[in-house]
Amino acid sequence: MEFDEKINSPRNDRIVSIHIKKTAGTSVYVFFKQIYGDKNIYLYYPTLGGLFRADKDPIGKLRNVPVLVKLKRVFRSTRLGKYVYEQLNNLIKPPTLIPIDEGKAKIALPNKFAVAHGHFHPKSFNLKGIRLITIVRDPLQRAVSHYFWYKSVIKQGHHKVPSWFTKNMSFEDYAMHTANYQTRFLNNLRPESFYYIGVTEYLESFSLKFDPTGKHKIKHLNVGDKYPALNLTKNFLKKFRKLNKQDYEFYNAALKLNGVISWERIN
Repeated sequence: MEFDEKINSPRNDRIVSIHIKKTAGTSVYVFFKQIYGDKNIYLYYPTLGGLFRADKDPIGKLRNVPVLVKLKRVFRSTRLGKYVYEQLNNLIKPPTLIPIDEGKAKIALPNKFAVAHGHFHPKSFNLKGIRLITIVRDPLQRAVSHYFWYKSVIKQGHHKVPSWFTKNMSFEDYAMHTANYQTRFLNNLRPESFYYIGVTEYLESFSLKFDPTGKHKIKHLNVGDKYPALNLTKNFLKKFRKLNKQDYEFYNAALKLNGVISWERIN
């Protein structure tokens, strides 16, 4: 995918924040709202079909309150609770301000906004004049988190999982289906295509990039329940690293950008 040479120019102040699943995206969304205000932030809900301005997003306002996040998990643990939750969710669903059909080529984003955040697929959008950012995570840790999230989804039934995923699937089998998940999600864009790349394990660096005063901190939200330890063999870990070569290279580039020693040097 080709980008305009001026995409990272300081004159371009609109930010598109690509949220790769299980990389602290919810925390980043709330952080940006603190800096720029609800009226200047858009959230992209691909499953709901569009962009929603943050001040019109009651789902997000409720979801990002830590106490309510825990209550929601308890509520959805029973069949009746899950049904009631879904009905309430439908009642407060925000109106679509900007419908988006990713079937169309090069969708244009609004002319005025500070940050648009969500599960964007870069190839679907016209990103000329946009500061493109994302956050990546240690490939193994992200995969483990996503694996256990899928298992919880099957149990609670509040999201869809891929047809190939089954409740008794091992992590080793799951990993074979999700190689280089992060770079594929980013449509294999090179690190230099981004204005900035944050790292989940070093969110402090990310927050200082956009708020040098340090006034606003990134709070860790939407943190899942603790999951059991996996007994992964050395042979599997070696295979995993080889299988996810592109993700590790991208992750290492992000670490370097944030002044952290790369994976190759510490293993």
